[in-house]
Amino acid sequence: MSKKKVRPPSLAELEEEAMVTIIGIFQGSDTSYITTCGGLLEHIMRLALESFLRQSDVAERLFDPLRSGVLGTFAARADLLYCLEAIDTLMHKDLRKVAKIRNSFAHSYFELRFSEPQIQRLCEELQIPNSPYAEHWRELLSEANSPHELAKSRFQSCVATLYLHLKRLCDLPEGDRSNPSG
Repeated sequence: MSKKKVRPPSLAELEEEAMVTIIGIFQGSDTSYITTCGGLLEHIMRLALESFLRQSDVAERLFDPLRSGVLGTFAARADLLYCLEAIDTLMHKDLRKVAKIRNSFAHSYFELRFSEPQIQRLCEELQIPNSPYAEHWRELLSEANSPHELAKSRFQSCVATLYLHLKRLCDLPEGDRSNPSG
C-alpha cells in the first residue's frame, strides 16, 4: 500500500510554528537559549532521519547515545542528513557551527553570553542569514542595535531557518525527501 501524499505545510504555517517555538524561548539567559535551540534542532533532525528509516528497535538504538548509537550526537545526525542529500552544504555547515556554539556554552565553567568575542565570531560565520533561505529573517537582523543583539539575532535566524527546513522534510511524502528546498 502506498503512502497517501500529504500537503506540506505552507511557509507561513511553518514560520508561525518556528516563531512561537524559537522566539518564545528567546527571553531567558543566553546559555539556556542556546542549549534549548540546540536541543530543538537535535530533536527535529532525529524526526527527519526517522522519516527515512524503518520503525524498529534497531532504528531506535541508532539514536540512543547511552547504547553507543551512531546517530546519538548532533554532529552525526547533521552528517547523515547531508549524505542523504536532505540538506545542502550551507545547511550542513551551519548545523555543525550551531553544534560548536552550543558546545561552547554547554561546556563552559562560566556563563557565556552572545557578547563574548569568540561567540560573536562563531555567529558571524553562520551563513544562512545571508542566504536566500532566510530572506524573511533579514528584518530581524537589521533591527539589532548592538553586537550582542546582532549575534543573537543571527543565531536565531539560522536556527529558525534550519528548523523550518527540517520540519518540512519530516512532513514530505517518502519519495520527495531529498533537499526539499531545491
